[in-house]
Amino acid sequence: MRDGPSAVILPPMIGPCARQRLCLWLLVAASAAAAAAQPAAAPPVTLGIAVTNAGEDRYLDDLTAADIRVLEDGRPQPVTAFGRTRRPVSVCVVLDASMTDDLAIKYRIADAAVRALAAALDPDDEVAALILRSAPDLRLPLTRAADVTAVNWVEMAQRGWALDDTMRAALDVLDRARHPRRAVLIVSDGIGGGQQVTWPNLVSTRFRSETTVHAIEMVVGMPPDFGRGSMPVLDRRITKPQLFDSPVRTRQPDPALAAVIRDGGGLLQRVGDPGQAAQAARNIANDLRFEYTVEYAPTRPPSGGFRRVRVELTRRDAVARHRAGYLATSMEVRTSAVIALPPGSPAATAEPSATPAPAPATPQPRPAIAGPRAALRATYEAAVESFRATREFGGAATLVGAWSRERLEDAVAAARRNDPAFVYPASMFHLEVALDVAPRSPDNASYHLELGERLLEALPPADTDRDTHEFLSRWYATAASIFLAQTDGRRAKEIVGRAARSVPNSSRIQFVRGRIEELQALTVDADFESLDRVRGRLNLERRAGLAIAEQLYRRAQAIEAGYVKAQVYLGRVLLDLDHRDEGRRLLEPIASGDDHAAGDRYLSMLFLARDYERAGDVDRARTMLEAIEEVAPGRQTGWLALAQLEQRAGRVDRAREIVAAKLGAASDIDEWWAYRLGGLQIEDLAWLRDHLTP
Repeated sequence: MRDGPSAVILPPMIGPCARQRLCLWLLVAASAAAAAAQPAAAPPVTLGIAVTNAGEDRYLDDLTAADIRVLEDGRPQPVTAFGRTRRPVSVCVVLDASMTDDLAIKYRIADAAVRALAAALDPDDEVAALILRSAPDLRLPLTRAADVTAVNWVEMAQRGWALDDTMRAALDVLDRARHPRRAVLIVSDGIGGGQQVTWPNLVSTRFRSETTVHAIEMVVGMPPDFGRGSMPVLDRRITKPQLFDSPVRTRQPDPALAAVIRDGGGLLQRVGDPGQAAQAARNIANDLRFEYTVEYAPTRPPSGGFRRVRVELTRRDAVARHRAGYLATSMEVRTSAVIALPPGSPAATAEPSATPAPAPATPQPRPAIAGPRAALRATYEAAVESFRATREFGGAATLVGAWSRERLEDAVAAARRNDPAFVYPASMFHLEVALDVAPRSPDNASYHLELGERLLEALPPADTDRDTHEFLSRWYATAASIFLAQTDGRRAKEIVGRAARSVPNSSRIQFVRGRIEELQALTVDADFESLDRVRGRLNLERRAGLAIAEQLYRRAQAIEAGYVKAQVYLGRVLLDLDHRDEGRRLLEPIASGDDHAAGDRYLSMLFLARDYERAGDVDRARTMLEAIEEVAPGRQTGWLALAQLEQRAGRVDRAREIVAAKLGAASDIDEWWAYRLGGLQIEDLAWLRDHLTP
């Protein structure tokens, strides 16, 4: 063999057979190296297809692979698998009733849909239920369909949500699903979606882009202009087509909702009562049960963009419905809560991974940590120090690395130590991240608060260290109030439960516990159809909850005598419990005290004015409400309360004058809403931020 740049020199001492084996080995090695140099094959795409006849009133179950053709961005794709084997599914039902009218019937429609869906799915399928208030509120975590009984929807009023936020909230829940096949069912009144929402703009990961989307549109309270509607069935397995009449709104359907359902490959059904909702949910379960599954291998490697997929059928009597496409990325999951490292950090160029990752179809090895443990710790500590030095509290989310949960947990474990100079800013670091992401992802907020708690465990015991006690009290109070501000009493109660064990003698924790009990008592209400029958029982439940709140507020005051906010809220509870004399003794000095904060004085004046009017002293109530503008200018609830008082007193013209004069001049601040709906512990958060002054 001649010598040369590409020649292989075989040792002359080995025999012919050995030389042949060595040549064969070198050829195999060269082939393997060449194969390794080729770009990695794109992961297969799995597509669910509902196939009906041309009239879309019957499912077809006799298609073969020869009857379909798959196009990706117009390019034919090789189909690798085709069949009708039912795949397990995880479904998130999200209730978005943005209008406050007819909420009782809307809750019943949503409950009927969840129950019927769970009953129609396979027992091992998963169902979750989500409601949208001031933030997403998970009312039913992902649960086996066989174990679903009921969903408690009724608690607090909702506000309007845009369709894109509604979808992202549901996809956040499904990121934790056990089954790779996922579906969203939107139960909506169809208000507020807008026209700019598109499926490619909603999905941020490959897993999310493979979700099927269905909708049940509630049309309650509309003129009964009925139109015929039908759903496709497989008539050999169901005795007759399931037909139902559905009210049709006088206005056009929300174009955004219709577009998202079309791109999501699902069904859009319109219902007017719980019975129709139950049938619509069963129709969706049938759609999931009778779909075909197509798998194909993309001819192009992942590029990161959204690829449109179209399935063509060769049979003229068949129509296919499926999602519009998929996000051509790796199968790793990245949620909207993933946040980037500061520029120049050692791990800034590391491949980001799941935050959080759902359970994949097959077990995957835990990703290796890039770089040594010391570098990981140094990067995390640098991010914490940057946070402490710049005090960019509102943008704390931009200071964490684009790490998986495992990587971040390893960093926290490596950096954890009994050093307040580090623990204080590090725990605040995660508190700020939780505050930032809570409106979008309560689960991620809870996760970061758990990381903060792990860091706080390294501090000296709170019962022996005064500084630790003060910091823990305010940190936990703020953490719990993050979820109170999102009307998530369950998560808030979990946090204060842990806090009560860490800092049992804390006025702040007792106060937040009182807030939770009072808010729950204030939401006790009755269905209008059975109000007379249950009024007495509900009144007892309400008073029992207020009595518990009273005791907790008293504990807070006993621990911290100058805790004015606890005194204000205790005064209101006492008035509600008809302990009028004591309630007034607590509130009147604050309402008239110039040395108190404007917000505390404002609430005291509102509470007192309400009590004066209840007692028949309308003039005194009027004087109190008129004084609010000087104490706390621009508070909308104050002048509305005055206008309502004048209207009830028969002075309608004066009420109109007040409203006309104040419209458009409301302040951005109104402490009443933080009281009535639950709000952030602003004072404690401010103390924590000031505590980290460089």
